[in-house]
Formats: sequence, structure tokens, C-alpha cells
Amino acid sequence: LNCKMHFDGKRCRLMLNSVHEDDSGMYTCKLSTAKEELTSSANLRVTPSREPLFTRKLDVLEVTEGRTARFDCKVSGSPAPRVTWMHT
Repeated sequence: LNCKMHFDGKRCRLMLNSVHEDDSGMYTCKLSTAKEELTSSANLRVTPSREPLFTRKLDVLEVTEGRTARFDCKVSGSPAPRVTWMHT
């Protein structure tokens, strides 16, 4: 999960970057002290984009010769876009 968490003593923040449909679900923030525990929950529903788009683009990759190179990206669109790989 590509996210950033922030807490300044009063405000709590969870920021999800480039959400994808499989990030949908229940998210819970839990506060704990020695005496008690409190939670606050909310549901996130991510609807797929109608237009094809990259929700996570490829990153620069450096590997040692003989090792496996793996490129990862995420796409969205309805209907699902056709994916083609090229090497130039």
C-alpha cells in the first residue's frame, strides 16, 4: 500500500496515493492509552476509471547482471485496457 501517515499530537492523517479498485475496504484508526482503546472506521470505495490510465507508473530499475528484473505498474479503465510491453 502506497501511503503516508501523519500525526502531530492532535490530527491523524492517512493519505493513500494513487488508489486502485483493490484498495477499497474498511480503514480504521485506533487510539490507545494504558487505560482505554478507541477506534474510528470508515469505508473507502474506489470506482474504476472509465478512461484507461496508469494508477501507478513504471519506476527506474537497476539490477545486477544475471538477476531478475521486474517492472510493476497498475492500470485502470472500463472495459479493462489491453496491455502491451515493448523494448527499444
